[in-house]
Amino acid sequence: MSSSYGNKLARAIISTRCNLKACKNIKVTFNPWQEETKSVRDFYHYLFSPKMRMSNEKCRLQIDIRSDKIDPSLEIQFNDDSKILFKTKALTTFDIVREFDHYSKLKTPKENPPSNS
Repeated sequence: MSSSYGNKLARAIISTRCNLKACKNIKVTFNPWQEETKSVRDFYHYLFSPKMRMSNEKCRLQIDIRSDKIDPSLEIQFNDDSKILFKTKALTTFDIVREFDHYSKLKTPKENPPSNS
C-alpha cells in the first residue's frame, strides 16, 4: 500500500469511526529529527481534529518531543486504567489508526438500549 493511499485511508477511518470516548490519556513520544516518526506525528495531528477532541474533552493529549535516539511510541491509557504501548517505528499511519480504532472500540463502554416497560 502506498504511503499516500494509506494516509487517505487513515484520515477516512479517523473522520468516520474513531473517537476518544474510551481514552483517559494519550502520550506520543518521538524525536522529530528521525524519519521513522512521520506516522506517529500524522496520527497525533489527526487526534487534534475538532471532531476527535469533542468526542472526549477530558482526554489528556501529551506530546514528548525528545532529542535522543528514542524510538517513536504511542501510549494510551483507557478509562479503566489499562494501558497499551505501540512502538511505532515500523508502523504506517494506517496501521496505528487501525489498531487504535480496534482497541478503543473494545474499551468503549456499551450503551444500554432503553427498555420498553
